Amino acid sequence: MDDDANFKKFVKHLEASHEGVMNAMNWFLRKGYEVTVPPTTVAESYETRMDHVDNGDLFLRMRIEVKRLGVTFTGRDDWPYGKKFMVCGKDSFDRASPKPYAYLIQSKDLKSMGIVLSASSKDWYVENKLDKRYPKPYYQDFYMCPMKHVSFCSI
Repeated sequence: MDDDANFKKFVKHLEASHEGVMNAMNWFLRKGYEVTVPPTTVAESYETRMDHVDNGDLFLRMRIEVKRLGVTFTGRDDWPYGKKFMVCGKDSFDRASPKPYAYLIQSKDLKSMGIVLSASSKDWYVENKLDKRYPKPYYQDFYMCPMKHVSFCSI
């Protein structure tokens, strides 16, 4: 087959893929995500095809939760809480829609952080803890994450 015949087939395939992209977009929208679908342009000919290459079918705006601790750490080796890593309050995660993609827990000096992906939530466990931010004793359930799911990095 020559380039022109292949190009015509490609254009038909591209047009047919639009329905699938819209179906995926609607699925994400129903789950509460913000979705962007960039415009698709179609070249007039095989020779101009490279002027119409897209950079993806759809993009999701992902929720990220950011916390800053009152302690300084640089990584796993000096994590001040041993084998415990508090992700967030149980109620806040349970009612979140959509669920956060990740939690970024920053060091007091803002030079390091621990990262926990919500995809690991099946392995989280609950602990009832005193929330020391409030003057009157206030206890709540928090999700804790096994350290094997925590990544540390410098900021």
